[in-house]
Formats: sequence, C-alpha cells, structure tokens
Amino acid sequence: STLIAMGAIPIINENDVVSTHELEEIDDNSLIKFGDNDKLSALVARRIYADLLIILTTTDGYYVTRDGKMEIVKRIKKITPTMIEESSGKSSMGRGGIKSKLRAAAIAMNGGVHVIIANGTKEGILNRILEGEEEGTIFISEVDKRCV
Repeated sequence: STLIAMGAIPIINENDVVSTHELEEIDDNSLIKFGDNDKLSALVARRIYADLLIILTTTDGYYVTRDGKMEIVKRIKKITPTMIEESSGKSSMGRGGIKSKLRAAAIAMNGGVHVIIANGTKEGILNRILEGEEEGTIFISEVDKRCV
C-alpha cells in the first residue's frame, strides 16, 4: 500500500519460479486458483481497489464479427457468457487468449475495476492509455467498489 500511495503502478506477471501447486481449485466458482496472468492481475486489481486494470495482448482489443467482417468493440458494459463461449481459445503466445482476458475482465468488473484490453506491441501504448487516448477495448464496471 505504501508503493501505491507513492503512485506506483503494479505490473503483475505470474512467475514460473513461484509454485502454485498448493493453490488447488475448490470448485468451479472458486477464485483461489489462478494459473494465468490475466486472472491473477484481475484478482490483484480487485484486492487493491484499483480504478483500472490494463491487460496487454497482441491484438487491438475485443473483436466481433459483423456482416462477415471483424470489428473492434470500443466499449463494453457487460460481459456475457455467450461472449466468453464464442471467443477463441489460447493464442500462440499465451495460455488463454481473449477468452482468458474476458474472464479476467469480468472478475475485475465485478469488483468495481474498469478494464482496458489493448495491444501491448504498439509503441508507447501505456503512455497513450494513461493520457486518456482511446486504445483497445474498455470494459466499464458499473459496480461501486466501496460496496464490494
């Protein structure tokens, strides 16, 4: 909390050296087992009452198919089970692809944290996001985190 009070921005990355074998999932609804950076970052964002979680990936955000064309969705207020089910699985670079990111965004949003999924391969992406430029897809939480 001291670092956050000083304005530090946590960067969350599950480290392969840190063992998670003791964190077994109790049931399908448990938030104990993480196993990927997306879920881990969402859990930390909720725990520290963050205003915003930025999840970086290799795409420009969340896409849908409209009239046979892929289009980026700029703003989302609710993640539905259908959105998660219809999302592609693992990417070639990571464990969970957009499906994992949507699940993480839902966890964060349920804790009052807004989420941006954006392209981490773009030069200066974090600066642009922090300066308020529209990048990626923003997931707007309508939950008051003071009530969580």
